[in-house]
Amino acid sequence: MKKVTLTLLSAAMFSLVACGPSADEKAAQAKHEADSIAAIESARIQDSIATAQKATEDSLAAVAAAAQATADSIATADSLAAAAKAAVKKAPVKPKVKEMPKQDAAPKVAKPGQGRG
Repeated sequence: MKKVTLTLLSAAMFSLVACGPSADEKAAQAKHEADSIAAIESARIQDSIATAQKATEDSLAAVAAAAQATADSIATADSLAAAAKAAVKKAPVKPKVKEMPKQDAAPKVAKPGQGRG
């Protein structure tokens, strides 16, 4: 009976070992996990690079917009200065001469009671 029990116990052990994954299956599983980790890392790196490129493009666009605004301001100031200079050259300002009121030939005579005070 011991021999039968020992034989059945051995058969049960071999059947349990046979039900588990083989060495090839374990290697394939390990390779699949390594590939998944590599794919995730690659995607993360690509995402980081894309984010950095977008930030760089946004910064360059902001600098270009600021440069364009500065150029527009300078152009406007130059055109205003040129217009003011042209206006000064075209119409020189002549000083106005005040006309003196005409005086009668005979001085007015003050009547008694008129005058100061």
